[in-house]
Amino acid sequence: MRRPKKALKIYRSIRNDILKRRLPAGTLLAKREVDLAESLNVSRDTLRHALAMLEEEHLIKRIKGKGSFISESIPRTKITVLMPCAGSVSNYSGYLAAQFAGAMEEARKHACEIETIPVSPTNDMTDIDWAALFNLNSESRVMLSSFWFRHVFDFLAQSKCRVALIHDDGPQNFPGIKHIEKWSRLHFKTSEATRSLTEHLFKNGAKQPFFLMRFADEDRSPIRKDIITACKEIDPEFSPLIVNVPDFCTTAETEKLLLKTLKKHPGYTPDGVLVNTLQAFEAVRKHFPGILCGFVDMKQKTDLPADAKTFYSDFNQPEIGMEAVRQLLRPDYPGKEICFTAEIINGNNNINLTM
Repeated sequence: MRRPKKALKIYRSIRNDILKRRLPAGTLLAKREVDLAESLNVSRDTLRHALAMLEEEHLIKRIKGKGSFISESIPRTKITVLMPCAGSVSNYSGYLAAQFAGAMEEARKHACEIETIPVSPTNDMTDIDWAALFNLNSESRVMLSSFWFRHVFDFLAQSKCRVALIHDDGPQNFPGIKHIEKWSRLHFKTSEATRSLTEHLFKNGAKQPFFLMRFADEDRSPIRKDIITACKEIDPEFSPLIVNVPDFCTTAETEKLLLKTLKKHPGYTPDGVLVNTLQAFEAVRKHFPGILCGFVDMKQKTDLPADAKTFYSDFNQPEIGMEAVRQLLRPDYPGKEICFTAEIINGNNNINLTM
């Protein structure tokens, strides 16, 4: 519906005064529309158009017989993003910050509020601050990244929240995993990216690549299995050297682990490497500056230098965050899985190598 120009001018003027607090919440804007129309030197119809627009935005409240008042607050849909403890967010910055940025962008389009809740004061997944989650209920829309939050899954299910769970190919044999079938699930397929990057090492001349990987221990994820499978498909006789990098390992600690492992395998001549942390990448580049290096997308591509010896998988993490918000806002909120695959990109001029 086309609005009269005079009405738009009045609407914008009053709206600006409200949003800049020149008209405080609860202020009586006008008891009688005729008086306000006269003071603004416009017709009552023009004023009513302007007031209708303000009311649509919940900026004013019109009460029959009492007048038009400046609203106390604007009702907005809220998206709740669960975080680890506040001090640990930087450790997850590669993907969590990118997903969060996408979520904020999409929430802004829909005039939604975003709140964050740190769920653990100690960054221990078993040390949950349940009081911080107490206000979540059937009206809540909750976004969370990874199975790290699995200990709150049952609570979220019991609270009947809408949930958008973002996750990679991490282990799923945990208590509470049964609940995810009723949630929106946004799955970025890191196993597929790991296999593609491993194949790319061999296709580019690597004969004895090694793997310096977080989550590569046998009990925690399928990464080790993915690497072995990819290697065996290319060379059934090849046994890859896979080094598990502990959580939150510094560059110096990763460097020591790398050198110690290679010292134990003197016959292993590395000519390629696959990593999934920036610390591992820095350690490798320090001791093997010219080695072919693949990087599984745990950080943003801007962390990598633009050289022909580097290639990486790139998930569009902001888009994943945006899709999480879109799923939470759907009127027919679904319980389904949406899969995201990575592009394989050469660090030299960002050449897309994805087949």
